Amino acid sequence: MKRKIALALSVISLSAAGIAGTASSASATSTAEQTQAADALAGKLEVWDKNNFAGDRAVYKKSVYNLVDKKFIRTQKTVNDKINSFNNTTRKWIRLKQDIRLNIGHVYVAQPHSKDGNLDRNHDNPDNMNNEISRIKFM
Repeated sequence: MKRKIALALSVISLSAAGIAGTASSASATSTAEQTQAADALAGKLEVWDKNNFAGDRAVYKKSVYNLVDKKFIRTQKTVNDKINSFNNTTRKWIRLKQDIRLNIGHVYVAQPHSKDGNLDRNHDNPDNMNNEISRIKFM
């Protein structure tokens, strides 16, 4: 009788451990899913090397101090001084800065949820920033 009780208790404890393990892995999965959902809501900055959102594209979700070593997606072409249009789908202001080497030059401040298909002089951008951006700073 004691053996049957001990056997039953060990089966119950193993079942409980299995359920607890499943619950913790489920909560880890839901946390990962929540993080992905938050990232999707946070948005991104997409940049293109041609006007009107055409040509090679790169995507950023955080600041980049120096674009010299950054490449457009699926190419070997560097992003530095090659950005001509952007789409900011974040809730953040983003500074697109010219010439980081000397820490001088013009700055284009992209508003949250904004886009510009041509970084030549225009209403939103009094300075010509086509092919001039070397730094991206999320504010």
